[in-house]
Amino acid sequence: MRTRTRVAVVGLLLVLCSAGAGAALARESQLKAVVVVRDLPTDAILSHTDIALRSLPSRAVPRHVVTRMSLAVGRRLLGPIARGDALSQERFATSPTPRNALHMTITVDAATASTIARGDRVDVWCAAPPNGINSQREVRQAARALSVLSVSSAAGALDSAAVLVAVPSVEVPALIAAQAEGAALLLTRRP
Repeated sequence: MRTRTRVAVVGLLLVLCSAGAGAALARESQLKAVVVVRDLPTDAILSHTDIALRSLPSRAVPRHVVTRMSLAVGRRLLGPIARGDALSQERFATSPTPRNALHMTITVDAATASTIARGDRVDVWCAAPPNGINSQREVRQAARALSVLSVSSAAGALDSAAVLVAVPSVEVPALIAAQAEGAALLLTRRP
């Protein structure tokens, strides 16, 4: 009999604990967040059919969560996302990649690469080599607000990195010509 009583008491305690935990979860604050309603791949452009507004426990909501559907529609995802995940600003490209963009790799020093991340917008500057008469390098802006697609170590080099950027196709010939003339391409991150 004592064993049955102990089992009954333990069972009653488990029921009470789970009821208490359920009540605590019910009292937990809820936040509205935009979530995806199906799995989406990298570079997907969000539409109204891809997202929904749901109440989530505040502990499950990421920092910089998107709270209005209008702020997500038309945005491009930087990476894949699973159904039910809440959207945060970090999941989006900071600027849409132009449809007429080409991908171009620009090699930069490691210090510059450490300030640039996927999704950042960057400006490209051309630093022309000094000519024989003038020892000054001419630096001019070559392209504005390009989307960074990836940053990785340059092949075989520890002190440089390869940055893959989406370049509007009209800018590509000037950048290629600058490189052919020996100009260094420099990147600066836009705030």
